[in-house]
Amino acid sequence: MNQITISDSLSRRRSFWLRCWQILDENANHSAGWWFSLEDPQSGEKVGFTDIRSVTEFLARELGIEDHEQNEP
Repeated sequence: MNQITISDSLSRRRSFWLRCWQILDENANHSAGWWFSLEDPQSGEKVGFTDIRSVTEFLARELGIEDHEQNEP
């Protein structure tokens, strides 16, 4: 995994607030799954997701990350 430090120069930055919460199945007393939302703190726009893969796909699209960049070691 590649790491950067705060002092690294970044030409473009985006911020999102990530919220995660577990939905419980009231009838079965177990988890029915996790839900997620991302919020842009500048615009207040919120987007909801029902799985973590959708979150990462959304972020990849928003940030313009190509598939080959995601697969780097």
